[in-house]
Amino acid sequence: MLRYFIAILVILPLRDTKAQDQALPDPQPYFMAFIVSDIDSSIAWYQEVFGLEQLNYVSNEERGFKQANLNRRNMLIELIELDRADTLDSTKLFEGIFKVGIIVDELDRWVDHFKEEQVRLFGDVMTDPITNRRMLILFDPDGNRIQVFEK
Repeated sequence: MLRYFIAILVILPLRDTKAQDQALPDPQPYFMAFIVSDIDSSIAWYQEVFGLEQLNYVSNEERGFKQANLNRRNMLIELIELDRADTLDSTKLFEGIFKVGIIVDELDRWVDHFKEEQVRLFGDVMTDPITNRRMLILFDPDGNRIQVFEK
């Protein structure tokens, strides 16, 4: 019996090590994409509010869309305007992305900046009970929710 107990004690740590070696690396955020009603005003808003730089702009009337990519260091945002995009009634439940989250240093400075830019905010800064980080939710011109967390 002691022999089996010792074998289990030897095998279990080896098994855990093997599982850890086979674990996938952590995924990293790459980009966010938003369907917008007016791509030009959305480009201007994201540039003013987050200091993003426009990388490209594609307009294809035949296929009925406009698309632009903007970035700032490790933050990449794709904006898409569709000729036939349906609007969402905010009183109804819908499927899809509910919000996106970003992390910033110096949240108070960002909040002051959002207020100066007259960004529509959802309440005030609060501490998230799960992450214990201070955060704020804001809306882009099309009502997309962006949750800004303090690093």
